Amino acid sequence: MTTPWPPPRTARRPLAPRVAAPREPVDPARIGRRAVRRRAKGMDAAAVAAALDDARFDARQDSRHEDLADDVRGRAELAEWERLDQLLAAAPVGTVYRTPTPSSRPSSPPTPRPPPPARPSCERVAEGFDPGISLVCVGC
Repeated sequence: MTTPWPPPRTARRPLAPRVAAPREPVDPARIGRRAVRRRAKGMDAAAVAAALDDARFDARQDSRHEDLADDVRGRAELAEWERLDQLLAAAPVGTVYRTPTPSSRPSSPPTPRPPPPARPSCERVAEGFDPGISLVCVGC
């Protein structure tokens, strides 16, 4: 009988437990709303209305398939397109959708940067080198 190579260890150590950081649970409705807002950037009322028609068509098609009939993300996307359509219909003509920005902090003037440290002159740098080596100054 042959022995397997490599030979088995005499004492097996258990694998180190790998603990994953707790993650936020996936919310398909939130993902759908965010996807719609990303796609709607820069759209005017006519483009949003066309996208709403496409979303309604997709919802009709999904209702015919058993596995897609209870899709939370699809319903959330349709509701978000309808909300954007109402939002732009009430806005003046020519308004385009721009994603809402988080509450911005009051802007303060930028702090000035300190000046860069002074470089030693070429003569002082050359003092430490062997006189047989030729130096070329590129920074002066």
